[in-house]
This record gives sequence, C-alpha cells and structure tokens, in this order.
Amino acid sequence: MAALLDPAGHPADIWATAPLLEELPRYCSPAIGGKESTGAVTAEETYEALLVLHRYGLITYDPRSQHQEVRIHALTARAARETTPGNQQSALAISAAYALLNIWPDLDQIQRDLGAVLRANSDTLRQYAGSHLWQSEARSLVFRAGSSLNDNGLVGPALTHWQTVTDQTEGILGPDHPHTLLAWSNLAVTYSRLSRYETSVELGKRALAGFERVLGSDHPNTLSARANLAATYRNLGRYEEALVLNKGVLADRERVLGPDHPDTLSARANLAVTFGNLDRYEEALLLKKRVLADRERVLGPDHPDTLTTRSNLAVTYNDVGRYDDALRLKKQVLADYELLLGPDHPDTLRAKINLAVTYSDLGRYDEAHRLGQPALVDCERLLGSDHSETLRARAHLAATYDALERHSDALQLGEQALADHERVLGQDHPETLRVRAQLALTYGLLGHHDKALQLRTEVLAGFDHCLGADHSETLRAKANLAATYYVLERHDEALQSGEEALAGLESLLGPDHPDNLRTRANLAATCNALGHHLKALQSWEPVLGGFERNLGSSHPETLRVRTHVAATLYLLGRHDEALQSGEEALVDHERALGPDHPATLQARALLAVICRELGHHAKAAKLEGDPSEPN
Repeated sequence: MAALLDPAGHPADIWATAPLLEELPRYCSPAIGGKESTGAVTAEETYEALLVLHRYGLITYDPRSQHQEVRIHALTARAARETTPGNQQSALAISAAYALLNIWPDLDQIQRDLGAVLRANSDTLRQYAGSHLWQSEARSLVFRAGSSLNDNGLVGPALTHWQTVTDQTEGILGPDHPHTLLAWSNLAVTYSRLSRYETSVELGKRALAGFERVLGSDHPNTLSARANLAATYRNLGRYEEALVLNKGVLADRERVLGPDHPDTLSARANLAVTFGNLDRYEEALLLKKRVLADRERVLGPDHPDTLTTRSNLAVTYNDVGRYDDALRLKKQVLADYELLLGPDHPDTLRAKINLAVTYSDLGRYDEAHRLGQPALVDCERLLGSDHSETLRARAHLAATYDALERHSDALQLGEQALADHERVLGQDHPETLRVRAQLALTYGLLGHHDKALQLRTEVLAGFDHCLGADHSETLRAKANLAATYYVLERHDEALQSGEEALAGLESLLGPDHPDNLRTRANLAATCNALGHHLKALQSWEPVLGGFERNLGSSHPETLRVRTHVAATLYLLGRHDEALQSGEEALVDHERALGPDHPATLQARALLAVICRELGHHAKAAKLEGDPSEPN
C-alpha cells in the first residue's frame, strides 16, 4: 500500500480511515499475535504494522514529520509493486484513493502544507494505478486534486492537470460520461482564470450542453457549468448575457438546493457582482450585504467565500464613492487573506491591488504605490505576465505614477499595459478600454493632446458599442473627451459633451459621487473659458463641498478645486474674496502636498496675481520669490 503513494511521505492519518481498515483484512495472516483473525483490523493494529516495517528498515515512520509521517524509499517501493499481483494492486490503489479522499479537507487552501502533500500522493497513485483508478468512483480523487490546484491559485499546474484528465476521461469513459463533462467544465474554468476567455467559453458551452443532455437541466453539475459560463461572459464584458444566466442559475438553485445551500449563496453573489457591472449599484449593494450576512451565518466569518463576499462589497462601496467604507473593509479583507491563505495566494494579491485602488481614490498615492508596486512584482512572479490580476496591477501602477507626477514612468508602463490587454483580452474588452483611457490621460498630462483626443474618441466609441450609451463607463468616457476638448480650446464641444455626461452620471450615481463632481468641475472650467464666470462659480462651489465631504479637505482634487474657486472669484472682480480664498488654498496646499508640489506652485502664482491686483506688491514679490522691493 505505501509503495503506491509518494516516497517523500504521506499522512499517517490515512491508516485510520475506513477504506483502508476495510481493505486490509484481505491481507492478514491466519493468526495475528498468536490468535485467530476476526476479519477486522483496527487502527492500532495498522500502526503496529507500520512500526514493524520501520524497525526492519522497509519504511520510515516518524510521527514528528507533519503530514509526511510515513515514507518509503523509491527502490523499496518499486520492489514491493513488482511483487504484488495485479488484482491486489488494483484493489489497494482504489482503497488508497478513497483513503486520501477521506482525509482531504474541504478547504485545503487553508491547510496549504497538507494540500500539497495530498496532491503529491494523488499524482503518485495515479501514476501507478493506471486505468484501475478510472474504473471506479475512486477517480473522484483526480478531480479533488485538480480542484485543489484551482483553489490554491496554481493555475499553470491546474491547466496541465485538466488537459491530461480530459484526454484520459474521454478515452477511457467516453465523451458523454458525467466525469468527462466535469473535466471539460473544470478545464474551461482554468482557461478563464488564465484570461483565455474565448477558449473558456467554447469549452464551457460544450460541457453545459453535455450536462443538459446527460444529466438534465436541474442537476447540480449542470447548474455549476451554467454559472461558470456566466462568470466567463462577465469577464468578457458581456454583462447582459451573464445577467440572464445568473438569474436563471439563482432561481434554479433556490428551487433545487434551497436558499441557504453554499451553491445558492454563490449564485446570489455572482448576480450581485453582475448588477455592479451593469451600474445597478443599489441592487448590487443590497444583495452583497445579504450574501455577506448569509455566508457569515452558514459558512462562518473566516471562510474564503465569506472573505470574497466582503471584498466584493468593498468594491461596490468604491463604485458608489464610499471610499472610507471601502478602505475599512479592504484592509480587513487583506489581513484576513494573508492570515488564512498566505501572502502569495491570488486572492491575497487581488486584495492588495484592490486596497491600492482605494488609497489612490483617497489621494493617498504614496501608500498606493507602496502597495501596488510589490503587488505587480508578486503577480508577475507567481501568476505570470498575462494573468488578469497581473494586467490589472500593471494598469493601476501606471495610473499611480501619473498621480505621483511620474508621467514618463506612467507612459512606459501604460503603453505596455495597453499592448498586453489588447493581446490577451482584445481591442474592445472593457478592461482594455479602461487602460486606453488611462493612457490618454497620460498623453494629455505630457502635452500630447492630439494623441489623447484620438484615444479618448476610440474609448467612447468602444464603450458605447459594448456597454451602451447610458452605461457609467460610456458617460465617463464622454466626460473625459470633454476635458480633452477643453484643453484643445474646443470649448463649445467641451460644453456639449460635458453637459450630456453630467446629466447621465447624476442620474446613475447621484450628485455627490466623485465622478459626477469631476465632470461638473470640468464643466465649470469650460464655463470660465467661455467667459461665463458666474455660472462657473455656481458649479465650483457645490463641487468643492462635495469633494470635502467625500474625499476630505486635504485630497489633491479638493485642493485643486479650491484654487479654481479663488481664480473664478478673481475673474468676477471679487478680489477681496479671491484673496481670502487664495490664501486658504495656498496654506492647505503647502500643508498637504508640500511647498514644491506643482499644484502648490500654481496656487502660489495665483495668489501673487491677486495680491498685485489689490496693490499688495511686496507680498506678491515674496510669493514670486523676488526679495527686492518692487516699485
């Protein structure tokens, strides 16, 4: 039996499992310890046998070697296998498979060392059991090992595993066997996790059609295949198709499995995520809160699925501009993932990137960089350069470089990110369009406004095509295009595009959402450029209040708006108010950003202009850095 398992060691616990204790009596001597065998073997007797083998040097039995207490030399194992009759070896292999399944924890990503040992033993057993394993339900061991690879984020080995398994199941069991269909379904999931979505859709549809034909539309495997296909549609940005499938899966699971079954909770969680993708934030928020409460009650607060729900809820808080709530939850999620799954698990890396995004939204760009830069390095090392999390980490780091005024670094990384997204996800994928929009911003910050205009025009057309004219992504793209029109002094076009974007965003997100406030701020700047200074001031003031409430008084965007308010008061000839506002803005800039930040220098230059207008020439000279007394 030991010769069929990994020579590096297997858990001693398998010798106390029912599958082995029921199989071993077939190999007992007529008498044990001088008395007749009763036909039953106890766990104590198997451990006594292990000690005998250890004493004779045939195995090593060391209770101190956690999860690998029993080891056997490879040459000894080969000798044992070669002298064991084939029919006995088949029975022993099947019993060993059941024994491994018996001790395999449901959440082996929490017990990573044990999971790695069990996968190694499963691989060894498959190697020596040959087709015997496939002729019984013990083949479930192969599927458990593959699920373990996926659960632990080992997507490269998982792909190799499932490709091998699909070939074996189809050849041995036939194309319509449920286990063959299950192998195809798992292979589709693995391709999706590798961002190979088109291949995943093809395989997922094949598996789903087979399950519906062989097992019926209500079988749990059929419902899982349908849910997996919906997830891949969502990854492709095909949100409406995902919504239809997710609604159907949830209704069917509630009917077949009940409202509290873990699979039903997963279906509810998937539907909530899709609501968020479609800008249906209130529905997403309500459903995610419900799922979180249900999973905490049914699975416990530390279950990986509970942590995923908490993470998804934090994302929705981010979407609706509740950055402080998002920050609190994302910090908790990251700490829990690091403790539960370790620092290198893909879910942990995703949590780091998510937290870095919120730091950026809050204007805490140094913290975003300190978290985002090593997260990208870890993603590239552990997941590969084309993994979806690696692509996301690269795109976010490029955006962070822009926020830190490191525009050359942002350009280099942004161009790489766009090329990678276009190659892996395609030209019109929503993630690709977001990266193209960020690169357009970088071009604009570097003064390449014609390039920025070209990209932003492409982004608007892309979002309009794949998500529709009323989706928030499309409206943001229209607002960004208006900003580029403004820089190019095409003010009438900027005003029209900005007003259209603002009307849509207010309806979707509410008047206080940061994206809505940014759009209103751009419109205010356009009004100033067109000479409509009073109208501009009437926009700047609510924007300033909104940013102070949502982002805080020290956020870079809040500070920028305060400078614009002072400038608009100056343009209206309200110079005393402009002076007070400008002085407050400069103090806040120096405190929050430092005296040499570009935004601080702009605030200082504006205040100098206001001072000269009011005849405060000495103060203006001091602000301008001229120590001489002006005439």
